[in-house]
Amino acid sequence: MVKVPNSTLTSLYSTVKGAFNDPALYSEGYANYSIEDETFALTKIVLFIMTGSAMMRSDTDESLKSFFQKGVSSDKTNRYHSVDEMIIAFKNLK
Repeated sequence: MVKVPNSTLTSLYSTVKGAFNDPALYSEGYANYSIEDETFALTKIVLFIMTGSAMMRSDTDESLKSFFQKGVSSDKTNRYHSVDEMIIAFKNLK
C-alpha cells in the first residue's frame, strides 16, 4: 500500500492487512506510514520468492540474511529508504 499525500484512497485509520506488513503499523497507524514501511513488505516478498518461506530459516544464505535483516529492522532508520537502494543491495547478493 502506498501512501499518497492528500489522497482520499487511504485513511489514517485504515486497517492493517496483509502478512508482509510491518507489525509496528498496528500501534503506529498510517499517520506515519512511509517508504520504509513499503520496503519492509517488499523485503519480505523478496525473501518469500527466494526461499519459498516468509520466515528466515537457519539454512538461509548469509548475504540474503543480511539483506533481509536490513529490510525488516525494527529501527526504521536502518531500513532501505528506497526501492532503488533495495535493487542495488539485491544485485550485490552472492
